[in-house]
Amino acid sequence: DFDSQFDGLFSNDIFVQSISVAMADSPKVDGDMRYQKLALEYSKAKAQNSVLKKALLEEQAKSSKLKEELRHNEQALRKVEQEIDSFQFRNQQLTKRVEVLQNEMDGFQHVQKRGKSTNEHQIEKNMDAYDEELQIKIAENESLHVQLEDSKIKILEDKEALNYKISQLETEISKNIHTVVKMKETFQKELNVVESERDKLESENKKLSLIVSQTEQKVSQMSIEMTQLKNSLEHKHSEMLGYKKRLPFLDLYNDQLNNCNVLYRSKKEVQRCREAVHTLTTIVHDFITQLLNFHTNYEQRIHLMNEHNPGDVLHDTEQLLSLLKQCSNYLKPVESSFCQWSDSYLNNEVLHCHYVDLFKDFCQYLIDLLDYQIQVIPLIMKSIEEECCNPIFNISMETKSMEIHCALGHLLNGVKLVHKSMCQVQEKSRKACLESKEIELLITDLIMSSLEMNSAYKELHLVFTNRMTEVQTNSQFSTQFKSTEEGVTSALHSIVSTTAKWCELLMNNLPFLCGEPRLKNFLPVTNSTLLVSKFHKRATLYLSSLDIEEEISVPYDKAIENSKLLNELENKFANMEKEITFNHEKINKLEQLKEHWMLEYQLLKIKQEKAQQIAKLDAKSQVDSGYCDELVRNFFMERITSLVDKNSISSSKLITYQNECEALHRRLENCELSKSGLSDIIREMEDRSNQLKEELQVSVDNYKTQLSVMSEHVASLNVMVTEKNDRIENLMCQLSLKNSSKKGRK
Repeated sequence: DFDSQFDGLFSNDIFVQSISVAMADSPKVDGDMRYQKLALEYSKAKAQNSVLKKALLEEQAKSSKLKEELRHNEQALRKVEQEIDSFQFRNQQLTKRVEVLQNEMDGFQHVQKRGKSTNEHQIEKNMDAYDEELQIKIAENESLHVQLEDSKIKILEDKEALNYKISQLETEISKNIHTVVKMKETFQKELNVVESERDKLESENKKLSLIVSQTEQKVSQMSIEMTQLKNSLEHKHSEMLGYKKRLPFLDLYNDQLNNCNVLYRSKKEVQRCREAVHTLTTIVHDFITQLLNFHTNYEQRIHLMNEHNPGDVLHDTEQLLSLLKQCSNYLKPVESSFCQWSDSYLNNEVLHCHYVDLFKDFCQYLIDLLDYQIQVIPLIMKSIEEECCNPIFNISMETKSMEIHCALGHLLNGVKLVHKSMCQVQEKSRKACLESKEIELLITDLIMSSLEMNSAYKELHLVFTNRMTEVQTNSQFSTQFKSTEEGVTSALHSIVSTTAKWCELLMNNLPFLCGEPRLKNFLPVTNSTLLVSKFHKRATLYLSSLDIEEEISVPYDKAIENSKLLNELENKFANMEKEITFNHEKINKLEQLKEHWMLEYQLLKIKQEKAQQIAKLDAKSQVDSGYCDELVRNFFMERITSLVDKNSISSSKLITYQNECEALHRRLENCELSKSGLSDIIREMEDRSNQLKEELQVSVDNYKTQLSVMSEHVASLNVMVTEKNDRIENLMCQLSLKNSSKKGRK
């Protein structure tokens, strides 16, 4: 009866409808897109679903508890039924035995009627014993029948209570399924809205790609115009060189005219200067490359040390790693600005190094690099203090690490001294026409600070070599860590050599750098340099005071178009950045959802394994209930696997969309970089043209002054000649008169 009622319960219409509604798939039209959008918008309805999910989980837990109680009650009922069957079988055996004994007794009475009275008396005793045993057995059977009836009544009552609870749970499940269907409809609406937004974004991306192609075409046209400008400027530069060759002259008659000569250095001095600049460029290049190698190797060393000591990475180490990744942003501008300065210095024989405008850029980039070093070195010291707490380090390693800590402190002081001296050089370079004493003080200060930094690097290299030998002997470190340690020491060795070369070069060329230029023709200079130096000082002061750059000479229509394009590109770039940030946030949410679904999948898998074990134990007793459980489990497992697959597909699509957005962002950055580079080139060319114009104007003014002086000199000579001719004519007239008077007397 219990099995029939249990089968009737699971064949109920409400239960069948709930399973059919749960197993009914959504429409097959655009199923993938719907599930994908559902995964995207699940985070929005998560707060609404949380209550429903908790209720479902509680109801499932209650139903599972009730099912377990049903199973225990069924097992107890089966045990009682087995005991009843065994008692019935025992009663049958006893009745059969009683019948056999009665038959034997009748036969014995019939055969031995004439027996002795003693035998009859014994038989009667045996019969009395058998009767007592039968009465005891009958009483036991009656008590067992009463217990059976009581247990059946209890089981029926428990069964009715459980059936009532199951019906309530089925109604709640149907209500929950109805709410789930409503949530699906709302999700579908939200997914349609998101789909329309995505279409709009794709159309905007296409428009942006067209704009980028147009800007590339305009950039190519601008590059062609730039080549034309370069050719014209080179032609003008060649003309200016022709004028410059004719400037120096020598007037043997009037020494004051030689005051207009421009000061030049001799060929030997120019050659020496070029050699020094060439060696300095190689030194700077080597220093920057080796410093970059040091930073990269030290960054790799920190990563390997974190692998040896797994745990939470501290804030100081994270900040150090982020700064070490930015080292190329500070090193490359120093090298490029120094190369530009050296080229401009070698192409100009007249001006000192502090007169060149590019020297200011080099000083600024070098000061930025020194500021970066001042930020990095204390963080390296903190990371070394953290490494000492590593269990891999023994006592000798800790002592050597603390020696490195002290050497880094000396290096920090040396870098600060170089930073101070370079700031002074930058401040003095803004002034025009420095005296030789000021230049000598600046260069000596720079040499002393450079020597201090070189000694600090030497000390650091020695301590690193000592620790490298200790690391090589230690077997706990990996080969990769040992190779990175060797790379750090080799980079320090090369840095020491380059800084020593730098100091030696400055010390050897100190008198040359502080000397004054001389005239090209080696004339005796008394007061001849005063005029030119005054004009030179005034010109350099005027040029140094000009901080505002002239605007690019572009036609008005083109300037308006370019400004409009720039504004549009900036707005679109800002919109693209907003879209990229929004997509990043969506991707992060999707990753969180993916992890959430994976955890739920693992939990359901564990529950499935437990259910399978329970089903294997109770497979013989619960065939129908196990079949229903398997159906429900298979349905939910298929649903979960489909959701996980669709979530992975959506994440892959989002990654591709993110990559496309990043590619567009990079293209925009490249376009802006090319645009900024072209604008810088245009500015340089305009500055060059303005400089050439100014030089031409200066040369024309010099020619005019020279011609005016020469014309005045010639006019004075003509006056003197006319006066002498007049005197000669007067004397001739007087002689002729004297001669005529003498002849008349004769």
